[in-house]
Amino acid sequence: MPVLYGPEDIFEMNLLMGKGGDRITRLGAEIASDSGKADEDRIFAEYTKAMVAARLLCFSIIDGPDMMRDVDRRMGIMVKAASQTVDDINASAAKLGIKPIDRQEVLKPTTSNPESEGGFSHTKWMVTSRGVVQGTLSSLRWLHNVLSEPSRYKKRLVDFVRNLNIDYADVSCLIQGFGMWEAE
Repeated sequence: MPVLYGPEDIFEMNLLMGKGGDRITRLGAEIASDSGKADEDRIFAEYTKAMVAARLLCFSIIDGPDMMRDVDRRMGIMVKAASQTVDDINASAAKLGIKPIDRQEVLKPTTSNPESEGGFSHTKWMVTSRGVVQGTLSSLRWLHNVLSEPSRYKKRLVDFVRNLNIDYADVSCLIQGFGMWEAE
């Protein structure tokens, strides 16, 4: 359940970033069965597809389904579903003659992905901060774009970003993660 929190004016200026989390409780005790696991996988894949199609996940939200069993496998499902969705959207865009999604602007959908797919195991490496880093970099890139191409944005937004007085040569941040717990 992604949660975005912030003042309404920040939301209206498209400055709001979020990190989502997921909780699936409607399956009840069935979640532990083989059919429950398959249902859970399907729900995660469909959720991922919908959030990417809405240009939320991979664009302004980085999901962190790290508070459950099979964390690495679950993140792998989301990474694959997100990549396939971007491919599907771009294939449709090509057929319709419209602008495709620029892959360089697409963030990873989750805070990590399985080692078998070239990522860092969330369970072994505890890499919750990866999403924070990507989110921060994406935000700074977007702010820089506002300043570089002000004609593409509302004057009020450009003025707001200019007044932030960000020194891009001297940006630092502290990352604090919630941690990780895995139910067996």
